[in-house]
Amino acid sequence: MALAAESLGVGSVILGLPRPAFTGEKADELRARLGCPDGYDFVIALSLGYATDQKEAHDLREENISWIR
Repeated sequence: MALAAESLGVGSVILGLPRPAFTGEKADELRARLGCPDGYDFVIALSLGYATDQKEAHDLREENISWIR
C-alpha cells in the first residue's frame, strides 16, 4: 500500500505503535468502531498524506532519547 500511495504522489508512514490499543481493555470496542471482521486482527497501520516542505522541524528533545550501548 505504501508503494501504491507513493506512485500516486501520496506520502505514507508505517505506524507500529497503535498495536497496544488493540490489546487494551477497549480493544473490542475499537475493532467494532473500525469495522474489523471477525477472525482478523490489527498488525500494522499506515498513515497517508501529502508531504510539505513548508513546516519547520520539531525541536530535538534529548531527554526523550534512550541510548543502548
